[in-house]
Amino acid sequence: MSLTASMWTSVSGLLVHGEKMNVIGNNIANVNTVGFKASRMDFEDFISQYIGTAAGQGQVGRGASIGIVMNDFSQGSFETTTDSTDIAIAGNGFFAVSPKGGNGNFYTRAGNFRFDKDGYLSDPHGYVVQGWPVDNRSATPIKGTGIASDVRLDNFSCDPRHTTSLTLAVNLDSGIGHDKNIDADDPFASMFKAWDATPDANGNTIPLGPASYAYPATMEVYDEAGQSHKLTIYFDRVENPAPPAAPTIANLGSDKVMWEYTVTMDPSDDVRVFDTGGAVNAKDKGLLMTGTLTFNSSGQLEDTTAFVPTKGGANFRDMSSWVQAPISSNGYPVFSPNFSGSPSSSEAWTSGSPAEVNPNAQGRLIELDLGLRNKGKTWETGSVANLAGLGADAANTHGFGLRAERQNTSTTSYTDKSGGNSFYQRFASQNGYSFGELRYVNVSQDGMLSAAYSNGVTLELFQLTLYDFPSKQNLRREGGNLFSETRASGLPISGAAGTGSFGTTQGTALEQSNVDLAREFVQMITTQRGFQANS
Repeated sequence: MSLTASMWTSVSGLLVHGEKMNVIGNNIANVNTVGFKASRMDFEDFISQYIGTAAGQGQVGRGASIGIVMNDFSQGSFETTTDSTDIAIAGNGFFAVSPKGGNGNFYTRAGNFRFDKDGYLSDPHGYVVQGWPVDNRSATPIKGTGIASDVRLDNFSCDPRHTTSLTLAVNLDSGIGHDKNIDADDPFASMFKAWDATPDANGNTIPLGPASYAYPATMEVYDEAGQSHKLTIYFDRVENPAPPAAPTIANLGSDKVMWEYTVTMDPSDDVRVFDTGGAVNAKDKGLLMTGTLTFNSSGQLEDTTAFVPTKGGANFRDMSSWVQAPISSNGYPVFSPNFSGSPSSSEAWTSGSPAEVNPNAQGRLIELDLGLRNKGKTWETGSVANLAGLGADAANTHGFGLRAERQNTSTTSYTDKSGGNSFYQRFASQNGYSFGELRYVNVSQDGMLSAAYSNGVTLELFQLTLYDFPSKQNLRREGGNLFSETRASGLPISGAAGTGSFGTTQGTALEQSNVDLAREFVQMITTQRGFQANS
């Protein structure tokens, strides 16, 4: 072996140590680069040549070569920011960004995103972040599925939504003496029969005086244009007269507590016109639904009935035309206030035979949850078909029956220990809202991008899509904090943050470079010594 050969062996050492210094320098240069993943270079020995020795053949190495450049995908530290569209990933996964109007994705850990002038959530190069759109009009939005698309706010306002669900949980004082409105013939419909919205001589309307009900509960709801309306639910106890007077209500035992309720709106808002009877008379305006509530001896709601009108005009107060309300897909009775007077939308049922839920009123029907859900979605077999069938017999007040399922916010009936009036509103909610302007956006741990609007509504708009690869080491660095897939990396696997092996996302935070300066300086010293020795 010549002296020249030994020099070339050292030259190989110079070359590989020089390349390693480039890797170290690149790491140090990117010590403050957002989402940067460090690299390391591993050496391997070069070929060895056989030579003769006294013991036979031996091998002499011919230098060093570059074995592999490994990427370090370990977690970088987080930096808290003040921008909600700065997003960090804690754990595995990459964001996907795509050139606007182009095909193909790049992948990045750098979450310094911003909305551009067209509403696209973009990285500093203008590449658009990919995610799944969320349908907020659906009762059960499907999240984290489908084909990812550009994350874009194409409307910086929130369209109004008609109220379609109303939940009210109250405590009704079970003490004796709260039967304010008494009707011997129809005790379970006394408020219904007493309702009179006819204006007086001064134009004032008091459909039910304070002495005509035990408790009222008023809630604000919205029509399809975002206009607010007041709905009031009146409650009144149904009792038999105290002894020695003879009972007037059959089968009303001491183990049950009965209440009637009536759902109403402001008569001046009532513009309903029925296909089978015309407009509602002035006296009848505002009546939307009526029914009964049955409580057991423990004060827990166990059954309910609900009746809605099918006729207007002169027939409106005909109790036989108030029939069992349709039951929503969620298991609650529904009514149709038709705030806007839309044609053929004032009835919850169609007028045909057999009657069906009115398709013209879809989107305007309101389901009422007073604490019981119907598991079967139909009224109990044998329950009375209309309000007139209740009469003065408590046995007729079966509605949901065995299909009833009590909710956590169930209405209750009991007297507090002090013996005082224990009526109070425990919970109330509705899902409608008015028009609103965008105020800010937020990203949750599951990658859900939500927008908050001036009307107090927060809507989930997109779920950011995360990607992982069978072999991250074989991703191609494209510069600009971007990676691209290769044949060796395998196809990208998509998923939602917080599921499977994917990490979680954190808004108002950025993942910092995972370069360890102390380690890099140690590597620099040893690499420099190796270079100097080879020289």
